Amino acid sequence: MGGAWEHSEIEPLDLDTCVWCRHTDGSEHGIRTIMDILENYGLFGVFFVDASLQALFNTREFGAICQAVLSRGHDLQLHLHPAMQRYSELRLKGPISRIPENVSDFMHDYSQDIQIKLIETACQTLADVSGRRPVAFRAGCYAVNDSTFSALARAGILADFSCNAAFTGITCKVQEKMNKAYRIGGILEFPVTQLVGNRRPGNGYRPLEVSSISSEEMCSALSQINAGGQRSAVVVFHSFSLLKHRTNRWNKVRLDRVVKNRLHALARFLADHSDRFEVVRVSDCITIDGWLEYVTGGNEVWPKTEWAFLAKRYFEQLRSRL
Repeated sequence: MGGAWEHSEIEPLDLDTCVWCRHTDGSEHGIRTIMDILENYGLFGVFFVDASLQALFNTREFGAICQAVLSRGHDLQLHLHPAMQRYSELRLKGPISRIPENVSDFMHDYSQDIQIKLIETACQTLADVSGRRPVAFRAGCYAVNDSTFSALARAGILADFSCNAAFTGITCKVQEKMNKAYRIGGILEFPVTQLVGNRRPGNGYRPLEVSSISSEEMCSALSQINAGGQRSAVVVFHSFSLLKHRTNRWNKVRLDRVVKNRLHALARFLADHSDRFEVVRVSDCITIDGWLEYVTGGNEVWPKTEWAFLAKRYFEQLRSRL
């Protein structure tokens, strides 16, 4: 939001800044660049688009995001930050200078009935501009609880990608930590894949997020998962992850070459080992007979990092700050 909640004179960050990620020199480092990289290796991604953006901006601008994803053969699914939806509603009534006590960006802070309404409205918003209803969901901030799963099932969502062991007890209120796909509350849960070893090997969890771990760690983790017999993995990347910013208004940004190189390395690894790894669109797989049974079968694997990989990660982080 870029400070819009706290300062009534400030507008929320626009789509050029946080989705297309257009730089002052005319270059782009957002979702089009991400798609370019994936397609260069013959891959595609699952893009979880926040339906709240339609209320913050307009249908034409929001629709442009959805069509950009679909027109290039990538998967379009549902993301949701409820606070953004509430901001657009409150802004119609006048200036906003603080976050009201009854507004939260965490889905789990709302009752099941309200979660159902939020999700159903968001599903319809996405369907109206894209011509297709989403079948998968990821909550903003990974903020789900058991009521969220029931709400998703009521709304016709078949799969969720919100559980994240690194955020359990922080924003994610699902206590069970899993690293493989499993059924819960009438839907299929694909937790964000974790690497065991946050700041040192064997200690804590680190999600497979391209901006968070080294390419060596990602590739090693996927290899361990494949060798151990786990049948799915989820790697996370955000539209703005290719940029480093120094202010919450994103008016001082630069390309994060370390993260861009990581994304290239990951895509190259998956393409080079397509005999072991299949990158799929959720919408293609979720209704295939027997696929749910297959993907939830197999072993659960918790891949581990090594000191050499950690050292590389720390070096990359230091270099990126310079």
